[in-house]
Amino acid sequence: MKRLYIALAFILAASLLQAQQYSNQLKPLLIDLPGWNADSPQGMDASFNNTYMITATREYTRGDATLEGSVLIGQAASSYDIPKVSYETDEGFLRSEKIKNYPLYISYDKSDKSGAIFIVLTASPQSAIFVLTYQNTDWQTALDLAKKFDWDAMKKIALEVK
Repeated sequence: MKRLYIALAFILAASLLQAQQYSNQLKPLLIDLPGWNADSPQGMDASFNNTYMITATREYTRGDATLEGSVLIGQAASSYDIPKVSYETDEGFLRSEKIKNYPLYISYDKSDKSGAIFIVLTASPQSAIFVLTYQNTDWQTALDLAKKFDWDAMKKIALEVK
């Protein structure tokens, strides 16, 4: 029985190390943005029984404006399916678009100039998204900043996860 526990520990350690490898590959893709201060990218990795949750996140500030860029792969990204939507009120909007062949959502709250941009990198075989949330920044500036990240490289890493 002791040998079984030791073998199981090695299998779990190997799968966690492999998952960590992907997070470490994603962190450099959370680039420096000119004119913005940024923390070091952080990552979280988990895998169990062929289910993965891999994230890499970085926070940015410029005056009172904040951004948070995150790459989510696996279970954490699996609930994002982009239906065609366009909804606008005096308070803000939610719309879907396609940029560089990537489906995405843009949400914007006009009163506090905040929202999020969700880019679906891949839906299968491994779900992956890039999310840029923003505060005190207009949506067009946030979208322009989101375009500076290498979505193709993020997608490539997501498709390597096994």
